[in-house]
Order: sequence, then structure tokens, then C-alpha cells
Amino acid sequence: MDSVKKRISDEPLYVPEGLKETERNKRKTFLGVMWLAGEESGVIYSRDKITKGMSFSVDDECDIEKQIAVAGYIGTYREKTKEKESWITWDDKDYVYVLDAFDISNAKKELVKMAESMYEE
Repeated sequence: MDSVKKRISDEPLYVPEGLKETERNKRKTFLGVMWLAGEESGVIYSRDKITKGMSFSVDDECDIEKQIAVAGYIGTYREKTKEKESWITWDDKDYVYVLDAFDISNAKKELVKMAESMYEE
């Protein structure tokens, strides 16, 4: 991407209305947060520090896959339509990020908005 933005937060500052934080897991190189709106609806966020020799994999079985931009960084949006699951992945040279939504309205828009909220305007 042409211009990238500076990260200002370790996690999304925007969370869709109706979601409540239910779990948080922080380790030296990892941060995970879960926001739920019931038992089968919510968003899971994870961030892993990029380290030398690191390998990272994510589920790529999907019905829809599109390249997206998050604060100027290249990312990927994937969707499993039948399961009502959508997720985005991106990295900003320091961390690899995943935002995974289950049964969320306008999931792509909401996930990108969450991701963008971590970077300067």
C-alpha cells in the first residue's frame, strides 16, 4: 500500500454495539480478546508478535476471499457463508492480527472498522 498509518492501540478501540468482553488472554508475545453477544455471536481478536523463524497459519477454507486494506497494510477478508463466519488477517510488520466474527451483521464492514480503530486517523 502507498501509505501506512501508525498503530495507536494494542487492540480495537471500536467494538460493535451489543458485544461485551468475556475473555482476555495476554502473554509476552500474544494478546487475545473475545467479545460476545450471546452464545453463538461475537468477535475474537488475536495479535501475535512477529519473530524470526515464526510460522503462522489461518483457516483458509472459505466461500469468499478478498484482498483488503487495514490502515494501508494489505490484508485478507474470508467468509464461510453457511457457517456465518467471517475473518480478516493482516500484519503491520510488528504483529500478525486476526479478527474473527461469528453471526455478526455487516461482518466485513465491522471487522475492518475494528481493525482500523487501532491506527491513527
